[in-house]
Amino acid sequence: MCKANTAVLDWNGTLLNDLPLVYRSVCQIFATYGLPAPTLEQYRTEMSQEWMKFYLNYGIPKGTTPEELNAIRREFLEAHWDDVELHPRVLQFLQLLKEKNMRIFLVTGEVKEVVEGRLTQFRLGHFFDGVVAGVYRKAEILNGLDLLSSESIFVDDDPFGLCSAKELGFTTVGMTHGYASIQRIRDANPHFMSNDFSGVIGFLKAS
Repeated sequence: MCKANTAVLDWNGTLLNDLPLVYRSVCQIFATYGLPAPTLEQYRTEMSQEWMKFYLNYGIPKGTTPEELNAIRREFLEAHWDDVELHPRVLQFLQLLKEKNMRIFLVTGEVKEVVEGRLTQFRLGHFFDGVVAGVYRKAEILNGLDLLSSESIFVDDDPFGLCSAKELGFTTVGMTHGYASIQRIRDANPHFMSNDFSGVIGFLKAS
């Protein structure tokens, strides 16, 4: 591994353990349409960036708009805002990055207002040198950041993000405790895989 001086981190599923809540919102969407929900493992295996296909494949009526599904999701998540927590040892991980004098960027598909609210909730804002929210294609953002990919690590629970970062020359860390199944993360072939931040902390200390 390179002697990294920059870390680019994902938020949902990677630092924030919000998968259980989000899966409950998925179940709420299907219940609203009187349909049985797919299992959590089906969700982790099959959900992709083209997420409407997932819902249509499991019976959501054709003609349903993304806005209609997002409205159900948003209402459920807002009603259960406090039902989430950080993954174990996230704080220790961020503190280690700071001790190594690394710059830390948060790059996430989550909307800006929600990310800012969560960073305030968990008192994490001071850790980050930059926050880029509402990202659909991470490769475009990574290319635009003022950093050297060969001296940076990229931590994500999304196989698409991991593949993009690896192609750009980042040292990639795939987290298997998030939204994608272990096999999907393994197929992305990151430089390092871990189910928790204890493993990532050990990986960094050994580098």
